[in-house]
Amino acid sequence: MHPSANTFFSSFYPIFSVVFLFLLLSFFLTFFELNSMIKYIQSIYFIPDGQSYHAALLT
Repeated sequence: MHPSANTFFSSFYPIFSVVFLFLLLSFFLTFFELNSMIKYIQSIYFIPDGQSYHAALLT
């Protein structure tokens, strides 16, 4: 590896790690928000869970 590329990577490594952690955190936050929102909608409209809902659709 080039020494210049090595210093470039080491100088930008903290930024990359922070961005990666931020993306990971935002992904988990949106996932849990979606999960709770789906549960909230299910509690409003009394939609059963997926399997029984599909079984009710099939019958």
